[in-house]
Amino acid sequence: MTGAKVVMTQVSQSSSVGLVVLIFGIGMAASILPMPSLAVAALLCSVVGLWAIPDRVAVGLPLFLILVIPADHINGLNGAVAGLFALGLSLSMAIASVTRYRLAGVRRMDWDLMALAGVLLVAGLIHAGSGELRNVVYWVAACLALTWLRGAEHAIAGTSRQVVVAMIGGSVIGSLFACIETLGGVRLESLIPGYEPHQLSFSGVLGQRGAGLSGHPLRLGTLTMLGTILSAAWMMGDGVSRQARLVLGAALLISIAGLVLSGARGAWLGLVAGAALAAIVKGHVRGFSRLAPLIFGAAALALVVWGTGLWGIVYERMFGIASNPGSFGQRFQALLAVADASRRVPLLGVGFGGADEITQDVGLRIPNLENEYLRFFLAAGWVGPMALLCVFIRRIASARLRAVFPFQTAVLGCLGALAVNVATYNMLSWSIGPMLVFVLAFLALPQGQQDGTRHASTSLAGEVRT
Repeated sequence: MTGAKVVMTQVSQSSSVGLVVLIFGIGMAASILPMPSLAVAALLCSVVGLWAIPDRVAVGLPLFLILVIPADHINGLNGAVAGLFALGLSLSMAIASVTRYRLAGVRRMDWDLMALAGVLLVAGLIHAGSGELRNVVYWVAACLALTWLRGAEHAIAGTSRQVVVAMIGGSVIGSLFACIETLGGVRLESLIPGYEPHQLSFSGVLGQRGAGLSGHPLRLGTLTMLGTILSAAWMMGDGVSRQARLVLGAALLISIAGLVLSGARGAWLGLVAGAALAAIVKGHVRGFSRLAPLIFGAAALALVVWGTGLWGIVYERMFGIASNPGSFGQRFQALLAVADASRRVPLLGVGFGGADEITQDVGLRIPNLENEYLRFFLAAGWVGPMALLCVFIRRIASARLRAVFPFQTAVLGCLGALAVNVATYNMLSWSIGPMLVFVLAFLALPQGQQDGTRHASTSLAGEVRT
């Protein structure tokens, strides 16, 4: 017994010494490398926090925070490299997913997403000397987010529902802040320390366009476009309670207000295209007689937009004094410039940094291409836009097979809207832009539902009814 006490005492002393050495080592590391030590500490805290979140919000809450925190427009949050905040969060989510659910999240069915990310990462690294390495950070973050989603999907029931709720919530919050900003005359940068949103104006008469918490009016337009489609499709689905319809209806109206105030014509066009695609597919699947609620809903929304005075903004932005014909000319010039430079683009492109240089060499003088298909062609050659189109086509086809359910109809519309929207501005230069594409692609092809079995369909319908 005495020997046992001696051993326990020695173990206790060695543990204390080890703890002291560990604390001393952490202190030394923090004093020598303060920023890396702070980043590691933040990463560990994030992983612990994600472990502590209950399953019912384990997916939705982190995604909601990613959508509402304007990381790209808060001074000092990303340090010297844009996108580090999104990368840190997605890395912590991937680590938490693998350790919490004991699963590596990436699946073979996501080969199209991995191919897209791989092409862009290879092109970016090969042409690292041309700059724009932040694009590599964005796509790595998207892959890590997909790992997190796939791991959580296998262990948590209702993962798709949490994702949809988070996207609708992010749209509503962004729209509310846009209303406060543009209609209430409150400057958000005075309320949020370090926040510097990109300012764009409708015209001298209509004033500034809303950016909300997205940092840029076009980014707000993308987020509210997706929130509008998701809210509308869910609200009009079967098995939705009256109370849920009222909540979704309010979310729909708020999202539309933010979409109008953003002045994002590409998002407006994407909304029309996505809604038309969803309506046509759903009409074929369930009969066009079931489209009556959609038609009446669209008419009601048109009346609301007209009655609240928001229609004046839409009209002026499209046809009036706030319209800018030069932006159409700029996009046409970009198309001609890329066509002229296409013969000089190598097989794997010139990288994201080289894209601006090669267009300027052929006489194009614009800040950016405002078209992701053209940008990907210059950055990664023909395989770049083809890989992006492959993702949209494959995931739209997958969502179409399950369009009898509200979530899948909404995802179908969102993917169609996004495919149009990325042709109107450089959305994937947003640190969470690639992540949004991966999130919608995840919703379009859930694990275990590749064959459209009755069991999988029933499971998804149950999510909607709850």
